[in-house]
Amino acid sequence: MYDSCVASRIFNEKQHAIRFHVDDILSNHVDPSVNDEFLKWLNDNYGGLKKVTATTGSIHKYLGMIIDFSKKGEVTFRMDNYVINIFSV
Repeated sequence: MYDSCVASRIFNEKQHAIRFHVDDILSNHVDPSVNDEFLKWLNDNYGGLKKVTATTGSIHKYLGMIIDFSKKGEVTFRMDNYVINIFSV
């Protein structure tokens, strides 16, 4: 399967996955310094337009989802608030 909004590369023998959606990016690698270097690259190349910022940690909000990496070896996706907002309109 091919998705033009997903990039994947092997860096330091581990997968670095990058998802793009308009002006939101989700970058994952087991080595946090790889994500830091990617953020630096983004700012070096595009920061003149607007500074690229990052959120780090185990829980992220991305495209209406809560993505939770807090349990080792697991990831949980939740969209409770998004669904509630759909039905409250």
